[in-house]
Amino acid sequence: MLTQAVGWLVGNDATLKHSSVVSESRSMSVEGTTYLILADTTHMEPQAAAYSLYMVLGAKFLELSFKGSLRVMRAEDRVDPLSDSGTTQALLLLTAGCLEIPQMASWLLQLGRLSSSFVLPVVAEDSFQFPALGSSSLATLSDEFDDSDMKLFTQIKEAVFQEISVPFMPRSSNARQLDLQAKIIVERLSQTREPIQARPSMSAFPGAEGSEGDGRDPKPSTLNPKPSTLNPKP
Repeated sequence: MLTQAVGWLVGNDATLKHSSVVSESRSMSVEGTTYLILADTTHMEPQAAAYSLYMVLGAKFLELSFKGSLRVMRAEDRVDPLSDSGTTQALLLLTAGCLEIPQMASWLLQLGRLSSSFVLPVVAEDSFQFPALGSSSLATLSDEFDDSDMKLFTQIKEAVFQEISVPFMPRSSNARQLDLQAKIIVERLSQTREPIQARPSMSAFPGAEGSEGDGRDPKPSTLNPKPSTLNPKP
């Protein structure tokens, strides 16, 4: 069913030829860093877009001999350091309303608490609107997280969006355009980037570089919002 959804989303029957990629594993095993794909788990279109990115970008990794692996995150998954260096890298798939989803907020909180993590924003829908810095339009999350988590989430969100986003739009792009978009993503992943905790918006976060805290790693969040079932958007 998921493979059919991916094929429907990209409008290309060739996607169905790679059904084993989706059905056999969520992680492409290639030597190097593991890149997490974070997407809204409550709607089918963002999930289909995530697996489209997984397949197209995985093929581009192989074509360009780029050392790395991809993993599409599920609702029950947690973010952990996945490389020998302790660095965790993620691709944040931006779709309408995704930053109001508790699971997405939880993943970003987990990433922000790691001593070394990077997030590349990937715009997957034209309807996505970048949040204004300092905005507080996330009232839907207040029932899931306490005030300190909400403050940290705002800091992490600002840190993430200091990174220039890249497009990957399977719904409105043809195969050639998707290939080019994947190439641009690989180029960005190849560049040296500043970790989340080193960004200016994180200066007040205990344990971040340049903060006046005691320098110890912050206590990991125990919050784990209940996963929602996969439902199509109305």
